[in-house]
Amino acid sequence: MLALLKSLFRLPRWQKRLIQLFVDAVLLTASFFLAQWLRLESWAPLTSMATWSLWLAVLPISLGIFVRLGFYRSVVRYVNVRALQSLVIGIASSAGLLLLGAAQFSVFLPRSTCLIYAMLAIFSVGGVRFMLRAMHMHSQMRYKTRVIVYGAGSAGAQLVRSLDQGSEYIPVAFIDDWRGMDGTFVEGLKVYGPDALPRLVMNYGVNRILLAIPSATRARRQAILRMLKPLQIPVQTLPSIEDVIDGRAQL
Repeated sequence: MLALLKSLFRLPRWQKRLIQLFVDAVLLTASFFLAQWLRLESWAPLTSMATWSLWLAVLPISLGIFVRLGFYRSVVRYVNVRALQSLVIGIASSAGLLLLGAAQFSVFLPRSTCLIYAMLAIFSVGGVRFMLRAMHMHSQMRYKTRVIVYGAGSAGAQLVRSLDQGSEYIPVAFIDDWRGMDGTFVEGLKVYGPDALPRLVMNYGVNRILLAIPSATRARRQAILRMLKPLQIPVQTLPSIEDVIDGRAQL
């Protein structure tokens, strides 16, 4: 399975997009007719020419909306919340088109069917992508250096996005001093308080900590470094604006 996944990721981008379009067409079609079966408890819509005509008119428009929203510009192995937002908008538009088409052409289609269809489509189309992303990340963990990002602000989130597209590091968690962040998720990673560091380092086999608080004062960063010293693992810091201006660091 992993070998097949790797071969798919190596395909030219246009071929991967065609595969995504084909798979999405199948998943959307399955979601639509399964939604009707769940609502009507009958497979009769499968034999209805009017239902098929409605769906064959809505399907290409739905895929076109996905393309227009940039859904296929997101690389599957780096799919993120933004891609999920595009998916939700696209599926909602598709469900709306079904309602409008059914009303326009007098096709029997309960409104609840469209809601069920939207839920099934989001879980199937989005689920496949996040499953592939999880499989890819799992296969890469053995080759990448596992790191913890200290600082769950904008700098930390941007750093994680960059690391996800690289081949050297894989972030496994965030650490943040602010209690309001504890237990939340940023870029798909859970945020922990500093007290959880020793446990995370042991459980995940962390080899490095990346300090991503460029807005912190020099004194604050030094205090954090002293706190991290007992862990006896390398710590790298993103330079502060103050250090860049003074010439002690470079962007």
